[in-house]
Amino acid sequence: MQGVDPNSFLSRTFIVFVSHAVMGGVFVYAGAKVSPMHHNVVAYILAGVALVMAGFMLFPAFMVSDYWAILGGLSLILGVGVTIYAISVGEVEL
Repeated sequence: MQGVDPNSFLSRTFIVFVSHAVMGGVFVYAGAKVSPMHHNVVAYILAGVALVMAGFMLFPAFMVSDYWAILGGLSLILGVGVTIYAISVGEVEL
């Protein structure tokens, strides 16, 4: 069989990292994009909400040593951070 084994360590790491980072970025971008007014303010508020939610999800992941959930939470934080940075410097228009 040719292709990539989705159960291998590197493939699973890539899939978890990218999917959670994109999920965090889309949460901030889409929420700010569909808001009727004050797009940047809504983006900052959604980033704060996402960071608080990620913190609440990371705490039990650390308690039970679920490394995949820890990687997912940290990559979600990275995705939110990159998106809010791109919005704040004007690289992404809302």
